[in-house]
Amino acid sequence: MATRLTVTEGVTGGFVAPTPRRSAILDFGGSNPPSIQLHTKRRGTRDQYDVTATDPAALGAFTAELDSVVATVLQTFKTLPLEQPTACEDIYGCDISIAIESPGFRWQNIPNQGCAASPSSVQPTEAQKALFKEIADSIFALANKHAKTPVAA
Repeated sequence: MATRLTVTEGVTGGFVAPTPRRSAILDFGGSNPPSIQLHTKRRGTRDQYDVTATDPAALGAFTAELDSVVATVLQTFKTLPLEQPTACEDIYGCDISIAIESPGFRWQNIPNQGCAASPSSVQPTEAQKALFKEIADSIFALANKHAKTPVAA
């Protein structure tokens, strides 16, 4: 079974629904070769995105780096708290959602996406907030570095 890691920036809302600014999707394991897609919102649009992906011919260039990032993410996120109840508050304060689907492990923070925000009964420490942000940044950096091939719409 494959593992998917999705990081989306621009997920909190209010009176207006959220508009994701960018997302990185990492797929690895399973029978398909690893891949990274980067979706970046076009300036001046509400729902149009430029999509780039890894070049299948360049897999060797990022496989070791991907394995390292994924191992760190899986180990770290087993220790990070989630908001309670689900979707009540952006407890990490980053306007970012991270979703991990892996054999035997699922994790997803869901920041509030509407007007009815309420405080979470669970709060991360400042160190956990910094770690969450550091990992999100490292995943976007990996996607920016390796997802260079345009994908046709």
